[in-house]
Amino acid sequence: MSIGDINNHREKLRAELRAIKYTDPIDLKSLTEGEASSMLPIIHYLLLSYSKVFAEYIIDQGFGIMSKNDFSFMESVFKLMRHKFNYQPVLKIGQFLSSGFAERKLIMLIQMIEIVKKKAAELQRYQLAEERKSKSPYRSVEEENMKIQTPPKSTNKFYKDPEEILQGYSDILKRNNVYLNQTPDIMSIQKEENLLKSLEKNKSLDDINKIVAEVIEENKKLKEKLSQQDEIIKTIDKKLESQISLLQLLNSKVKILEGYDKKEIKCKNEKINQEEGLLSNLGLPSYNVNYRAYMDQIEDS
Repeated sequence: MSIGDINNHREKLRAELRAIKYTDPIDLKSLTEGEASSMLPIIHYLLLSYSKVFAEYIIDQGFGIMSKNDFSFMESVFKLMRHKFNYQPVLKIGQFLSSGFAERKLIMLIQMIEIVKKKAAELQRYQLAEERKSKSPYRSVEEENMKIQTPPKSTNKFYKDPEEILQGYSDILKRNNVYLNQTPDIMSIQKEENLLKSLEKNKSLDDINKIVAEVIEENKKLKEKLSQQDEIIKTIDKKLESQISLLQLLNSKVKILEGYDKKEIKCKNEKINQEEGLLSNLGLPSYNVNYRAYMDQIEDS
């Protein structure tokens, strides 16, 4: 705004005050002279009383401007305008609180009113939109549908939702996947997937309970098969233990026989050595054929 027409700015300020419904008395003479005492009540009303949503906004933003002296109050106002609305006041705090600078002060008031009106309208629109959204009939129908499709889970520890039961048995079946692969007569993973797909299509509680009953029955069969397999495994383990014991016994007998063979060979070698020693004492060679044949004949007899 240009400077040089203080009366025009004064009248424009009066129009803005009517727009924000400022009903307190206005001292036009003080405004024309630039007295801060006639302007501070307008700023108080603008920030704290004109719009409830705007007053809550500045308080939520941490600008506590209530119950302060004039200098601290204007210091908070200037900081609010600079940081939140990128508005740079043309006067310093001391200049604004002193007499004079009337036209600049009037311009500042007009600009501040325009800023607050714009922000208050924006906050009001947002608040109304949130209220309409919360009261929307379409939203209510959607929420009711969600409640029907996904009933609230009971906190009673003795009750479980059918979907939770089904999921629990599905987890059991998945953990026993190895047995499913080994026993084709047990319910396969494909059948489990078909049950889950059937659950997605059938939303009624009766259908869910029916599927749960089928899964429970199949799980009983699975447990019976598993118990049978456990018995078979135990029987195989016992057979393996007996075979291991037999192998250990055979191994010990083999070692005994090997000991006998070694002992017999040792005795035979000692006998040969004795014979060779006797031949040596008689002056006969150890390889004498007649003597060896004679000794073999004695042994055979």
